[in-house]
Amino acid sequence: MTYSEEIITKLEKLKNKVSDKELLELYEDKIISLNSASLSYWFAKNVKGAKIKVHESIVFSSNDPGLCYLFALDVKGADTYKLGEVVLNSKILEYNLRYARDIKKCDKEAHAKIILDSKDLVYNYHFAKDVKGANVDAHAQIILDSKDLKYNYLFVTGVKGAKKEAHKKILDEIVAKSVDDQIEDTKKELNELLNLKLKQNKNID
Repeated sequence: MTYSEEIITKLEKLKNKVSDKELLELYEDKIISLNSASLSYWFAKNVKGAKIKVHESIVFSSNDPGLCYLFALDVKGADTYKLGEVVLNSKILEYNLRYARDIKKCDKEAHAKIILDSKDLVYNYHFAKDVKGANVDAHAQIILDSKDLKYNYLFVTGVKGAKKEAHKKILDEIVAKSVDDQIEDTKKELNELLNLKLKQNKNID
């Protein structure tokens, strides 16, 4: 258990036994002086009357995208656009998806750009599927360009507003190519077998 985790454990025990006012008077300044993002997140989330902006500044300065996401999600009055900058700068796909999906006031287009630029099929699919107001066509193009069978199928069946004909065309092409490849592989194997036997000049029976 880390030092911060130990303090949080103690605070959680006290939370059920003393008033928020007492927690503020006894511990808030000390928590702030420790400059710990995890402690400030806990205090701002759980103690009514906490100095939100002071704790927010500590979390923001930590450059921890996970804690910035949680602070924006759980703390009323948080500057979600400011905290979102840390998530954007991190370029971590998971937190950019979560932030755009879960935080109402955020720069969705900027978070979407991180996902689009990555060309990651999983996150483009989920962004289009799960983020309200997402540019479905933009994320669909990543999936279409990939010609990936699984994600074209998931996109056309799971994303509202997907252009079914475009994905169906890709799926048909993939299936047709797969059949053609199987035929060509069989032809190649047969020719190799025949040529080997002819070279050996042996009776194949």
